[in-house]
Amino acid sequence: MFSRLVALMFALAIAEGAAAANVIREWGGHDVGDYVIDKVLLDDVGVRILRNTQPDLPWKFEAYDSGTGAPGHIYYIQIDPGIPVGGIKLSVIRQASQGYGAQDLDLLDLVQHGASTNVLEVIEI
Repeated sequence: MFSRLVALMFALAIAEGAAAANVIREWGGHDVGDYVIDKVLLDDVGVRILRNTQPDLPWKFEAYDSGTGAPGHIYYIQIDPGIPVGGIKLSVIRQASQGYGAQDLDLLDLVQHGASTNVLEVIEI
């Protein structure tokens, strides 16, 4: 009986550890259809902006580890190829009521994959 209990506890610990993931979220109020969060397995890895239907709203991203709550990773934020979105106000910052932000942002690409009219008006990291 004891060995079964130990095996069950071990299995639950592995399952709990495996369920943790890197989570990226936009909390500035943009419509979900305006962007895509790309995934690799369970982890969110980056953001692709598809359109900017609310240009007066700043984009606000944060990333966190769903298991520990520690700041997570954003590997890239980019605009889909050929998409003109105009001026971008972008923040990688924690939402005040929580404590995330991001540990790092590896790539910010608003022109190479987007259109030459895309302009970064404000960035806050």
